[in-house]
Amino acid sequence: MTIFDPEQLAAQALSGAKAVGDPAPVRARLLNSAAFVAGFVPPDYLIAGILQRRFLYSITGRTGGGKTAVCLRIAAHVAEGIPLGSAAVSKGRVLYLAGENPDDIRMRWIVLMEQMDLDVNEVAVDFVDGRFKVAEIPQHIRDAASKHEYVLVIVDTSVAFSQSVDENNNIEQLQHAEALRGLIDVLLGGPTILVCCHPPKGAGDDNLQPRGGGAMIAEVDGNLTCKRTETVTEVHWQGKFRGPDFSPLHFAGGSHHRAAQRHEWQPNLERVCQTSERARAGRNLKSA
Repeated sequence: MTIFDPEQLAAQALSGAKAVGDPAPVRARLLNSAAFVAGFVPPDYLIAGILQRRFLYSITGRTGGGKTAVCLRIAAHVAEGIPLGSAAVSKGRVLYLAGENPDDIRMRWIVLMEQMDLDVNEVAVDFVDGRFKVAEIPQHIRDAASKHEYVLVIVDTSVAFSQSVDENNNIEQLQHAEALRGLIDVLLGGPTILVCCHPPKGAGDDNLQPRGGGAMIAEVDGNLTCKRTETVTEVHWQGKFRGPDFSPLHFAGGSHHRAAQRHEWQPNLERVCQTSERARAGRNLKSA
């Protein structure tokens, strides 16, 4: 029989030491007001008033709602330090996990670089072409992060990098969300993590929250929403957002989407191929 000394337990609780017979260390600390406030870390914004460094965000929208288009645009703005509307953007290297449809993302990126007049050979964005379990991030990606110190990691999409068998399983989604948050510490630089998520099947505009029975929304620091209107794609938040409210962001492109559905708009494939050829030529020059 183990006998506990109340005074010893109290001292261990204050010091954070492990109590006899306790399977885990005691993490609770008793602090006075000054000591508690001294631990405050001011917000460090990647995108002023919207995305904070070392925070985990979901961006949820229905299929075709514009999640990938918005995330690619955000990636380009962060890589170049270009303001997003009136919001200032901190410049830094971006890691884009293109797991769901790399070929589609590749074409979208080429077109976006043309539209923004950016050099695809120089822009500070790295892509992962393929899938892995986010809890088992490959060593070569860790090594790249230690060299570049990514400020933003975009996961497209959550399910493509999940170890969950069932997207709607609360426990599995909690474990997946914790693994996504773990990227903040695994990848040097304390990046913002932005994860593209699908809402429940048949979800309306009032239920654009990630699948997972509440586990995902409970773990993230904010859930951005992405919905397409007649003229723009609107990004705001729903369900949870740590930080001050912000006005909805509007991304142009709705007219292109409608035209594409009518087969009246297509990417300029000749320009896409030319850009792809320039990118290959740039790689060859660097490796020579």
